[in-house]
Amino acid sequence: MNVPAGRLDKRISIRSQSASRDALNQKILTWTEIANGAVWAHVAPVRASESFAALANQQKLSHRVTIRYRSDVTPDMRLFYGARQLAITGIRNPDERGEYLEITCIEGNHV
Repeated sequence: MNVPAGRLDKRISIRSQSASRDALNQKILTWTEIANGAVWAHVAPVRASESFAALANQQKLSHRVTIRYRSDVTPDMRLFYGARQLAITGIRNPDERGEYLEITCIEGNHV
């Protein structure tokens, strides 16, 4: 797979979830920056699917995000594209050459 550098035209952040404890020893989950707005990416919506839960129409939008290869990206991380949060559902290293990662995501902080 050869992705022209000009197609990596969006800046994203990569964050990892970490847990800590508050004064009452309750677990607090936060997102820790791995790469703050420093990753060039190609972000493309793939499909939209609608589900009806409790009479509320909730839309989930799937994306395919292409970035230069990084060995530290895992499925439990999130990609942040502006104010949008993308939960990683899959990571693929096309051609197994360590050049790019193709990351599939679902938008929303509820996933």
